[in-house]
Amino acid sequence: MKRFLMGLHFFIGIGAIAGGSAAVMNPIEPLGMPLSALSHSPFTSFLIPGLFLIIGVGLMNLLAGAVFFIMPDKWYYSSGVTGGILIAWIVIQCIMLQNVNILHVIFGGFGILIALLALMEAVKTRAFPINLLIK
Repeated sequence: MKRFLMGLHFFIGIGAIAGGSAAVMNPIEPLGMPLSALSHSPFTSFLIPGLFLIIGVGLMNLLAGAVFFIMPDKWYYSSGVTGGILIAWIVIQCIMLQNVNILHVIFGGFGILIALLALMEAVKTRAFPINLLIK
């Protein structure tokens, strides 16, 4: 399970950096996405969402994947945070774009899976702050 989760973090991180880079390099029409898709958002270009995708989703997931090597007994903290970030990113994106497609469902599912696996491990090991809730 840990290898799968680590691989999922690297997969999401690399994909987010690629997508975010496309938005930063061409903030008007990244990967063919029309600027009109942002009509219900506060953004006038894809630059800011692209930067958040690179940093908030991409780099954070790469870091979460690296935690499996650096601190293998504490991976659930970074996985929980990045799972939550990914869920929030997908929900906010769907609201702003006023659209849901299969990639939203898939990556939203990945975020939920990551967050749930992290929570299960934290409960199992009674890690902080779970240890304060379970007595």
